[in-house]
Amino acid sequence: NDTITLRSDASGTASIDKVGASASFSYNATGRFTVERYIPTSVSHGKTWQLLSTPTFGQTVNQSWQEGSSGPSSNPKPGYGTTITSNVPGAIAAGFDFATPAGSTMKYYNDATNAYDGIPNTLTYQLANAKGYMLFVRGDRSVTAFNQPATTTILRSTGKVYSPGADAPPSSIVAPNKFQCVGNPYASAIEFTNLLTTSTGLDTKFYVWDPLMPSANGFGAFQLISSVNGYKPWPGGTSNYDASVTYSKIQSGQAFFVYSVPGGTVNFTENNKVAGSQQVFRPGNISRTKFLRVRLYSNDGSLVDGNILAFDPGFSNGFDANDARKLTNFGENFGISNNGYSL
Repeated sequence: NDTITLRSDASGTASIDKVGASASFSYNATGRFTVERYIPTSVSHGKTWQLLSTPTFGQTVNQSWQEGSSGPSSNPKPGYGTTITSNVPGAIAAGFDFATPAGSTMKYYNDATNAYDGIPNTLTYQLANAKGYMLFVRGDRSVTAFNQPATTTILRSTGKVYSPGADAPPSSIVAPNKFQCVGNPYASAIEFTNLLTTSTGLDTKFYVWDPLMPSANGFGAFQLISSVNGYKPWPGGTSNYDASVTYSKIQSGQAFFVYSVPGGTVNFTENNKVAGSQQVFRPGNISRTKFLRVRLYSNDGSLVDGNILAFDPGFSNGFDANDARKLTNFGENFGISNNGYSL
């Protein structure tokens, strides 16, 4: 009968534990969940792209991440929401805060074209999206100019949460030899190695966007997390993803990329959920595997990208599920050309 808010701030993020298979949430006309996602713009990093998921359904983009704003200068809740812009004709009439000729700042991945498509409007377009979004976050809605300093912000949405039964999260199809972007649908962290057991055909690797990676344009870059490397991220090098630490958890509010050589399906269940902070996963025995790890730095010493060659008698020189195709960053990219692919 009430709205339950799952808070998120610099100290931590609240979550919903596993819901039993025979359980469900019962909502009246107004009772809903509000799920928050704290973005440490101006503290951990400046203005950056973020790869985000949506753990509730029932609101438009304007009602949620724009805080129900009535126009470009509207800031209904300081410290919450962000400005969202686009290059569509009549951008402001379509609900965007201002026009940006270079493109949209809220996009979803199109696996057919291996590109990002901007959303058409914010007034009627539903926030819920199994693919998640690549969103450029400048700070809260007080930041409207390119030369304004970033501020911290909290993105939130209100609605029903995904749970067993009629409100179960949708599955996502991964076409053969294709990437697919998938949003964590739960207001909880999930374990990727658990997701492999409930899904089909997925390669044992995933890609996350790290806003702390300096990259060539300063707005973040991808980290590869693969079983071949013991689920240690590469190129690593940030406090989010240390190359010497095992990561196999995807956070509440985080989207990620998967890949499948044969084609597959991503299926979420409550048993994917895990509690607390990063859980250490014990990888298989990779002691005999030898690695050539290479990083690319800009001339000011900033880490831009990297790649790994893994040598093991059990591996193949041909392209297979142990190989990771290059998911390109927005700036410089450093890959390995092999078997017709950039790896």
